[in-house]
Amino acid sequence: VILVSSPSSARPIPEWEQQLSCGAAGFALLAAAHMSGFAGQWLTGWPAYSRGFARVLGLAPRERIAGFIFLGTPRRTPSERPRPAEEDVVRHLRTAADVAALAGGKAG
Repeated sequence: VILVSSPSSARPIPEWEQQLSCGAAGFALLAAAHMSGFAGQWLTGWPAYSRGFARVLGLAPRERIAGFIFLGTPRRTPSERPRPAEEDVVRHLRTAADVAALAGGKAG
């Protein structure tokens, strides 16, 4: 599956939200596949960034390949890959002071 972001300024939805929706659709496809017992992986690579490849697919200049989703039947359980510790990638904001500190002292 080739996932394509096709934002349009004619829509009342901001372009950034349209791009996020494309990513959410890719995630939903993978989640549904995994919940149904299939395997899936979302990859990019050079074809995702190649305007020549986009032209071969007939994409408009505003359209971008968000990724390639490979789906199939698993032959084995995939090995776990190293992941960062939660505290290295998640910040909990519990108080207004936490938000102000994150904003450089400018709570709004």
